Amino acid sequence: MKPYILIRLDAGSDYNGRKLPPCRPLFPASFFILPYPCAPALPTPWAMIPPRGRRWAAALPCRVRPFKAVRALQFPCTFSSSTADRAAWDLPVSLDLRTGRGVQFAFYCPDMSPIGGFTLYFGSQGAWRSANFTNLIADQGGDWAFVSVSKMDMAVSDVVIDWGKIDRIRIAAWKGIDSDTSFYLADMQARPARPDIVLALSGDASALQYAKNVDAALDALGLPPMIVQESDLSSARLKGVRVVILPYNGDLPAQASAALIRHADAGGGIVAFYDLPQSLASRLGFEMGGFMAEQSPGQFAQIHKTSAGLPCAPDTLSQASWNIRRATPVKGKSEVAAEWHDAAGADSGQAAILASTQGVFMTHVLLRDDWAGKQRLMLGMLGKFIPNAIRETASRNVGRIGNVGPYTSFEAAQSAIKAQANERATAHLAQAAEQRMRAQDMLKKEQYADAITAAAQAQDALARAYCAAQSSKPGEFRGFWINDAWGAPGKDWDETIRVLAANGFNAVFPRMASGGVAYYPSEVLPVSDEVRTKGDPVAACVAACKQYGVKCHAWKICWKLDNDAPASFLERMKREGRLAVRYDGSVQSQWLCPTNPANQQIEIGVMLELARKYELDGVHFDYIRYENADTCFCAGCRKRFEERIGKKVAHWPGDVRTDPALAPKWLEFRRAAITKVVAAASEGARKARPGIQVSAALFTNWPVDRDTLGQDWKAWCEQGYLDFACPMDYTPYTPQFATQVRKQKAWVGKAALYPGIGISVWPEPGDAVRLVEQVRAARDAGVGGFVVFALGPAEFREVLPSCGEGITRLH
Repeated sequence: MKPYILIRLDAGSDYNGRKLPPCRPLFPASFFILPYPCAPALPTPWAMIPPRGRRWAAALPCRVRPFKAVRALQFPCTFSSSTADRAAWDLPVSLDLRTGRGVQFAFYCPDMSPIGGFTLYFGSQGAWRSANFTNLIADQGGDWAFVSVSKMDMAVSDVVIDWGKIDRIRIAAWKGIDSDTSFYLADMQARPARPDIVLALSGDASALQYAKNVDAALDALGLPPMIVQESDLSSARLKGVRVVILPYNGDLPAQASAALIRHADAGGGIVAFYDLPQSLASRLGFEMGGFMAEQSPGQFAQIHKTSAGLPCAPDTLSQASWNIRRATPVKGKSEVAAEWHDAAGADSGQAAILASTQGVFMTHVLLRDDWAGKQRLMLGMLGKFIPNAIRETASRNVGRIGNVGPYTSFEAAQSAIKAQANERATAHLAQAAEQRMRAQDMLKKEQYADAITAAAQAQDALARAYCAAQSSKPGEFRGFWINDAWGAPGKDWDETIRVLAANGFNAVFPRMASGGVAYYPSEVLPVSDEVRTKGDPVAACVAACKQYGVKCHAWKICWKLDNDAPASFLERMKREGRLAVRYDGSVQSQWLCPTNPANQQIEIGVMLELARKYELDGVHFDYIRYENADTCFCAGCRKRFEERIGKKVAHWPGDVRTDPALAPKWLEFRRAAITKVVAAASEGARKARPGIQVSAALFTNWPVDRDTLGQDWKAWCEQGYLDFACPMDYTPYTPQFATQVRKQKAWVGKAALYPGIGISVWPEPGDAVRLVEQVRAARDAGVGGFVVFALGPAEFREVLPSCGEGITRLH
């Protein structure tokens, strides 16, 4: 059929004085926009598209409209008049993204309150990859935001997609509430990439996060690589490439390894992490050894540069690695460029980084802790093969000093901070000015490594000045989620709580149990082996909290089976038919069935056990939901549902989705299963320990999540099951965060709302400035506090002091 809207968008438009980074066009000058699903006949160009299934009918056709001096596509979402859960549009294209990084575009939504989220899909011959880009929207001031979606943001699935034959791009807006809105999109382009740097992407889903870390570090440096599947590596593909990066490519295909050897023979560089085939390692001058787990906590906690170290790499940086792949240099061919040291600074006796003429090898993956140091490390690795990269980065970083919070220049930031200056802010501001002058001087003298160091110090000092200039608010709830049952990484509970309290935080949420293991002496769940060697962390945390006046809310992950759940427990769950089953009949081996009475008793029993055994201030639910809409459809769920409705389901499981009489009953059945656990645990915990508080970490969009996830948390607040709610509002986009909080405030009723701020999962983890902005947004919305996810090394070392000087200051 013929597409019916032909548009022309000119790239490079001005968005309130800003432009997208220059890059190649993604489309020809003209391209088509189709609403989805495509109707066989369209009565008029602007007609409402007839519904095709319950999920896809909330869209009107796109229109080209001038908006704030930009010719943009307007996407109308008619949620008020449709039962569909999303509005979607298709863009037929013909793209080869085998070396591409993804797409970028200008985006604006004047009213995001009706929106639950946005998803971008790439399609190839009926196969799809998708990414939710709501949390990728970067707030850069003004009305327009620039969205950048990487191929690596696309959800990994078993479906193989041919990136060389992308034939369709789909954009979907998910319903949040029954209200209409529109959003605008312009200048969709290919993300820029350097043609001389390739990041080779493994097909292993477990390696994806480490590839993302490498890519994010290079992107932050202004050195974005091309992203190529390792299976596409060939001599032809690597022509003109200076450096190939292997972020974690354990089972590198033989042809790819051979292509990389030829690349090195031709003078190209290779940077690899954690694993290398011995044939390639030998060519680079490295001898590979076996895997080595840490023998004691913190054994591989620091990386110290040697005299043979990489140019521009930091002398010392933190990395909380738990194991390494041992490797040694070959005499005359390579050297140890950095060594592992433990948390106390003692040499661990193992190489952290090896370097040769053609290669660099790090004996573990790249982690996100000490993020500024990791960027410098990556620059040092690439600078060995592309010396100009260091000069380019130095010039870029010095020019960007002052880009902090709402300010885009040093002068603007300095003037605003001076206007509200206090002694702490003034001291940091003076340091920022001094380091900025030093950075500019070093750049003129072509001392690029020193210029980069001084620029980073100037920017850090300016950020500290901005944070220190903020006002505190006495009496608000200030919490931190802590993933490790024994405290902040490398710290015990006494030090963890003492530092939190000193910086104005008054509540902690330590993760003390999951679906299959307890981190305390439990009679309900298998007990972690660490408890036998380290002692009872709940008792230690409670004692420290009492000493420093901090509230302790024990955090329980429900249903989800973590990797440290004992194999015997997992086998028993499988044998007893207690694992969740997907809609297609496959078993979800990492999730328990939420309607199974025995599984429900685990979740209730752990909460009651924690409340009885420890002087806790609260118990805290997490994952108190179904995994998604596609679980659970096990035989037990069918039996229990049929008993609830009093009749058999003729066609299982299809009828519970397609039969209009059964579908709402099925959704209520799912909600009731989760609510039963919340109600019983809440009542039991309060009986066991009067005054204890019950709370939950929640998905953000109650009207949708109650159906898709069975998480009916508005009802839990109304019924008094929760004392406070912590929606996980982890977007880095502060206007979106503020919109979400305002909606959620209306849903919690008499319960308190303490929104979750996701500092550790933002594109720039540990961003204290953005944390300050979101705390201020929460205060403006009139809520009583907030909880931050999560307390890692960077948050402990850098974020807490920045908050303690200003936004959470005690005095």
